Parts: sequence; C-alpha cells; structure tokens
Amino acid sequence: MNEIYIKASLTCQVGVEFGYSVDQANKFATTILCFMVKCLFTRKKFLVKLLLCYVLNNKFLLNYIKDVLTSLERNGARVTAIMNTNNHVIQAFFKTFSL
Repeated sequence: MNEIYIKASLTCQVGVEFGYSVDQANKFATTILCFMVKCLFTRKKFLVKLLLCYVLNNKFLLNYIKDVLTSLERNGARVTAIMNTNNHVIQAFFKTFSL
C-alpha cells in the first residue's frame, strides 16, 4: 500500500463527478490510497484498489486493508506479507492490525 497526496479538486466527465473522498463524502480528496499486489513467483504486479481520502487515519485504513485482504483470499490469493511506506498513519495501523 502507498499513499499519494493530491490537490483537492473536482472533475466532471460524462455527467459523473470525481474527486469526493470516500471517508468524508462532502469533502474533496487530498490523498489517494493505493493497494497493489506483487506475485512472488511470476513477478506480475496488479493494482487492486484506489481510494480517494480526505484524511487518512488508522480506523479507515484498518477497514479497507481487511476488505482488500478478504477479497484477495476469497479469489484464491495467499497473502504472505504487507509492505508499506514510512507514513506515520500506516505505521500506527500496523500497531493495531490483527487478522
């Protein structure tokens, strides 16, 4: 997983608005949370989920990590490790994470 900080903005394309966050629906996103998978044996990489967030916090991250892990395992993947960047929220998440 990784986070990318973005400028808050709204884009409208074919009548669909993009830019609102999933954690606070009335706010524009300032962060994109990205979940990626890298296979150990085939070297393939996949983008699993992108989430637009206003404020990245521990509870929000915990809910979506468990959701992504459950989805991957339900579809036949066996998750052996979770890697992250040095973000303080993600580090705090690992202190509370349990399966």
